Amino acid sequence: FYDNLERLFWAVDTRIDEIYYELPNFASFKNQNITFNGLLGVLFCLGVKHSIDHYKTIAPSTLKKTITGNGMAKKEEVMEKCLELFPLLQLTDHNQADALAIAYYVNPNITKFKKRYKIVTASSDGGSD
Repeated sequence: FYDNLERLFWAVDTRIDEIYYELPNFASFKNQNITFNGLLGVLFCLGVKHSIDHYKTIAPSTLKKTITGNGMAKKEEVMEKCLELFPLLQLTDHNQADALAIAYYVNPNITKFKKRYKIVTASSDGGSD
């Protein structure tokens, strides 16, 4: 997972100054706390390596409201709206839609893609979540 994120840091053509991430719903999944803390550890390690000092957490309801207008929207509704907002992207799962919702939250102008892209996440290329 670290290596996939490291490649992402080097693939972008601009400096990454901030890291945004969605808070998990800890009440839903008992093991999610351990996984989430591991993810934060990886993000903070990369942040230190790349001199990033701004991290922002976003509540799931905030992302849902930003992308769909409804803070209680279901995963399918978020996916549907992302497919509508980003028609040139080939979304394959709700994790990718969540990532796009974060990008849209940070900068609504992100919808102005000019060519087709395939979204690649750590899990979609054989890595682990």
